[in-house]
Amino acid sequence: MIIVAGWMEVDPKDRDAFVELRRGSAAAYSSEKGFIEYVFTADPSHPGRVRVFEVWATAEDQDTHLRLAITNSASTAPPFAVLGQQVTIYTVSDSRPWSRPK
Repeated sequence: MIIVAGWMEVDPKDRDAFVELRRGSAAAYSSEKGFIEYVFTADPSHPGRVRVFEVWATAEDQDTHLRLAITNSASTAPPFAVLGQQVTIYTVSDSRPWSRPK
């Protein structure tokens, strides 16, 4: 399993429109092989920050998704400048359901 998590920074006046633009992308991603979850949302603590969270079944599925996303965005460059970002890809070797400690 692969988890992609982090943030992107845009001009605060553009943040809501940037998130809305990505909402359409998220719907398209749900039909891709290995898709589990995709969240792209405004960070309530930082005016220009957007949080990114994705879960993919395998690294190959995430790599294929990334190649498709780059190819599709090459013809339609986003109208918003990304001013900074910190996004990390994690490879998960184990997981368990969360529960409250007793």
